[in-house]
Amino acid sequence: MYTNVGYNILSVWLDTELAMPWQDQLDRAIFEPLKMARTTAYISKAQVQDWPLAKPYSFASLNPSEPLYLRKADSTLHAAGGLVSTAPDLAKFLLVQLGAGKYKSSRIFPKSVVRNSHISQAKFDASYLDFKRTGYAWGWYSGDYKGKSMRHAFGAFPGFHAHLSFMPTENIGLVVLNNEDAIGARMTNLIADYVYGILLEEPGIDAKVSQRFSELKVSAKEMRRALAKHRAEIQGRPSSLSQPLEAYVGVYTSELLGTMTIELDKNTALLMRFGNLAAVATGYAKTDYVRVEFSPNSGDFLSFALKDGRVDSLAFNHATFKKAQSR
Repeated sequence: MYTNVGYNILSVWLDTELAMPWQDQLDRAIFEPLKMARTTAYISKAQVQDWPLAKPYSFASLNPSEPLYLRKADSTLHAAGGLVSTAPDLAKFLLVQLGAGKYKSSRIFPKSVVRNSHISQAKFDASYLDFKRTGYAWGWYSGDYKGKSMRHAFGAFPGFHAHLSFMPTENIGLVVLNNEDAIGARMTNLIADYVYGILLEEPGIDAKVSQRFSELKVSAKEMRRALAKHRAEIQGRPSSLSQPLEAYVGVYTSELLGTMTIELDKNTALLMRFGNLAAVATGYAKTDYVRVEFSPNSGDFLSFALKDGRVDSLAFNHATFKKAQSR
């Protein structure tokens, strides 16, 4: 099973081994040689140079036309999920994969490096929507798609979905970037179905994809109704906190994960801040538990512990945050 951990460990090792931040290593080794002019692992660089940056949206939000609050920052860009880019830049990256390290007849990367990056290092049997996954290479999943060998890599963050794929034997590939996270992956899935269907001259592809888009529209409406019902249920849950809200206000610290602060918002609800994350707590059935949505439209539970009648700590994601007690 894929996890981000391996990439993050590798980046820490490389930072030390090469005495250079992994972000700068990517610039030097990939982005600059390939002239990927609008690709970086620094949000600050994109902001300083005034690059247009897509805003994140979600069809699952209460108001889908409003951007999500959560945005990437330099502090949260990491080696397993830390780039901003454009479709033209990423198309260059796919072309150099198809060209075994060459781009427009110019050698950019060693042929052996590109070829080796396509060789599966792990074998398994899985799938993501229409895409079979039978192996994992250096960042690329492998598997057959429409009867052809494919390599693909997808990515996601609240409000975004990215799709990169290519067929080495057919010399074709596809980049799709979208800034919606509830139906964006399924939309991209159908775009890929159509594009590859056209390129491979698949019989009946127009009618097939048209039908699938119609089905997606129906399921999207059903999803909105189900989400509205679920959201009403969440908002209707009574509080199970055993103390007055003011007793939970304060600063909580974990030696491993840092600091979380809790305050009362303008509606006298508990507002929790954790780094770049923020959420208003809602009720939950267990005593001294609350539900939070640090990641938009995705709930987590947080519990408080009392000692000698006072709120002493909170637990979140298997970590304990100790409350600073006022004297």
